[in-house]
This record gives sequence, C-alpha cells and structure tokens, in this order.
Amino acid sequence: MIKKRILVSIVSSVFMLGGLYGCGKNESHNSTSPQQTSNPQKASNPASSSNTQPPPAAAAAGALSKADLSFPLGSYQHLGMDVPHWMAMYYGIANINPIPYNKFADQMVNGYQYEQNPFTKQKELKQIVPEVTQMVSESAKNRYYVMLANVNIGNYDMTTKAFPIQAFGGGSFYQQGNYGLTFSNGSHFNSYPVSNQGDAENLENTLQSIGNVVLAKVYFYAQGTEYSMSGLPTYTTVGQITKVVFYTQNNTTTPLLKLGQAG
Repeated sequence: MIKKRILVSIVSSVFMLGGLYGCGKNESHNSTSPQQTSNPQKASNPASSSNTQPPPAAAAAGALSKADLSFPLGSYQHLGMDVPHWMAMYYGIANINPIPYNKFADQMVNGYQYEQNPFTKQKELKQIVPEVTQMVSESAKNRYYVMLANVNIGNYDMTTKAFPIQAFGGGSFYQQGNYGLTFSNGSHFNSYPVSNQGDAENLENTLQSIGNVVLAKVYFYAQGTEYSMSGLPTYTTVGQITKVVFYTQNNTTTPLLKLGQAG
C-alpha cells in the first residue's frame, strides 16, 4: 500500500490569520470528558464505518470545556499540517464512533477512492486502521495542541496604541480541506499594545523590515467541534488559545512578541 500524505504549507494558508497566542476553542461536538473513539469490533471491520452519520448540532459556547492554564507547554502535542492529522483531531474531540476509516483512506491511500475492486479496498483499509485508531485515540486523550503559522501584524495604531492582529478573531483561523480550526477567544488576541512610543517605533521598524510577517507558535486547547452542511460539509475544531509566541523567520529561538495566559 502506498500512503499519500497531503502536506500543506503553513505559510501560504495561514498568512491571513495574523499572529498571537491566546485562548479559545469551540465545537459543535462538545465533549467535556473525551474518551478514546476507537472500537475494537468496529476496527476489525472498518468498512462498516463508511456510513458514519454527521455529528449532532454544536453545543452552546458557554458549555464548552476550558483549558487548564497550568498544563505544561512542553506536553502540548504537535499538530501536523497534513489532512489526516486534522481529521484525527476533529473525530477525537467529537468522540464519534465508529471512526470513519474510509474518509482517512481517501487521504492516506493512493488511488483508494478510485479503486473498483472491493477486496483490494478492504485490504487497503485494514492496513491503515491501527495507525488511524492511534491518531484519533491520542487526540481524544490530549486536547492540548501547538502549531506553527505565518501571520501578519499590522502597522502601529496611534489611537489605540497597539499593533493590530486580525488572524485569531472571527471566522476560520485555518482550513485544511474540509477540516478547519477556529478560536472561541480569538478576539482577545487581536492586538499587541505598546504604550511607549519609542518602543512602538522600534517594533514598527522591525516589522516593516520583515514585511510585517512573523512566525507564530500557537498553543491551544481543543474545546469542541462544529459541523456545517452549508455548501460543502465543513468539520471545524473549536479551540481556546492559551499562548502565542512570535518569532522572525530568521530567528526562531528569541521571541519577538508574546501573548497569552499560559506559561
């Protein structure tokens, strides 16, 4: 079996987001105590997962679970930028059973969706079951994620005495195929205040020298999920930002800016 991972560049896809660390994640499938979504009996017959029904309507934002801000940053799991990892995050947090292995196979097995031989498809599907089950299980157990994204920081606003950052508030922060990520508390991280004009000018000069694009390391807690059928089906994970650290592209060891409640 040839696996095909679809890798997506963070830089081009997330440029629109802006850059900050914050808190918030919101989902239609709110599960305050996530459990492993794999089912041994279902896994032995993964083809039965092809008729998995859409998840129920999302829970109210007020009912979403909240991040433990004392959770160590070093224990956040890295969110890969390939579609299967985003799928695993969504289905793990949504606690959907059985796992839709067929959907994973479409992304992970070369030519799977076009294969006509049912026996070949069954064999290919069974080969990915252990890996997919583990990915979804880990997502259900650990809701804390960290990801890298290129974001844009606007020019200093003399009136608000802050640098605007629009990436985290309103709409989807990032979209990977039909799977997306949005933040319930993104509006809390839409600016970086600098009251001292001298410091603001220095930062402005630095930002302009790099085209106002910075590398953001975003820590977040997956609170729940949302499912939408308007147009194409959209599966969205809702997160609570806990911390954002910004770096320049040529210096990823010394932070340029920091925002957030954790760490």
